[in-house]
Amino acid sequence: MKRFLLTTTLMLSILLFALFSDKANEVSKPYIAKLIESNIDKNITIEIEEYKLDYDYITLLAKANQKNHIKLYGKFDALSQNFDLNYSIDSIGEFIELKEINIPPNTPLHGNIKSKIKENTALIDATAKSTIANLTLTNGKLNLETMELFSKFQVDIQELKKLKFITKKELNGRFEVTGELTKKEKELLVIGSTNSFDGKIDFTLKNDDLNASIESISVEKLFKTLDYPIVFTAPLSGDMIYNLKTKQGNINSTLKNAKLVPNKLTKLVKRFSHIDLTKEIYNQTTFNAKLYPKEIKFKLLAEGKRNKISIYNAKLKQESKQIDAKYKISINRAELGGTIKGDINSPHISINGSRFIKKEVKSVLDKYINREHQEKIESQLKDFGINKEDANKAINRAEKFIKGFF
Repeated sequence: MKRFLLTTTLMLSILLFALFSDKANEVSKPYIAKLIESNIDKNITIEIEEYKLDYDYITLLAKANQKNHIKLYGKFDALSQNFDLNYSIDSIGEFIELKEINIPPNTPLHGNIKSKIKENTALIDATAKSTIANLTLTNGKLNLETMELFSKFQVDIQELKKLKFITKKELNGRFEVTGELTKKEKELLVIGSTNSFDGKIDFTLKNDDLNASIESISVEKLFKTLDYPIVFTAPLSGDMIYNLKTKQGNINSTLKNAKLVPNKLTKLVKRFSHIDLTKEIYNQTTFNAKLYPKEIKFKLLAEGKRNKISIYNAKLKQESKQIDAKYKISINRAELGGTIKGDINSPHISINGSRFIKKEVKSVLDKYINREHQEKIESQLKDFGINKEDANKAINRAEKFIKGFF
């Protein structure tokens, strides 16, 4: 999305610089149209509908691909070559086409460009605003011969859900990022940072390769943004690499003083072990993931003083939010495990832990049948030829019966 806003700003800049260069006296409607087409996109057809150039004012109305209107107007000083111009485009989605990205129809774009031309360099301050995002360029320098651009920038996306045409999934909240960009003929370099998750993320984007350093961001806010259920509360730090072209990458991170949030798994464990996992502070917690175009493979390991939780062989489908994972929990040296499958917001959890299930069966017997009657039952079982070994088999069958409910 930064690219299409930048491309639009560059397109308008090229038009303006052409008007006030040494070729200005040669400019005519067909010449301007051909100049824009040759510098921007050969697939775009420009028709100049109105062009007025006064000694201190310019107005230009054009049509792209016979339907999308472009309006440009403002003031300029021919002697100092300063200008302050406003522009608007009816629908950026019809004007700029990006591979695998369909910009929503009727998405308008408007903004302002202020510039001063010195020899072959244009000093630029510009804004580009749309219903999707806002882009601000400051302290920009554009070489009019090589078309190399350097600028500081700020991107403000007030509603991340409007990026669904790019992310293919619903996101929540607001996102702001600042930094510097350098655009050369075949190279884009963006260095930036964001505090949108109550911590800090510093990143470098070189063409399609993204490298990010993550410092103490809120897991709770991150999961809310990604529209995932909150499992832990903790600050997260780590690093991330990602390729925009292949849509693959890795995340390696640690969580400090993590605490579990009550959920279906913690409630199930508490029922059988009578231990509340949410009361533990997990000082050593790691979360590692491999990112793919359609799914995330991950593992999580959380260690506290008494308990240890491991989620492994985990897969999460990004669009459908279906999870398929295994888990293992160690509680006071006893292990409990099983699987987590289904919708991540309400998964089906299976449980396998004979010690805890036998304890639950015994607690039921102790609650509803007193010791004297239990001894009578055992004696009667012997009368029927059922010894202690057979009784244990019956308990094992009871275990399987109880598991069927989870």
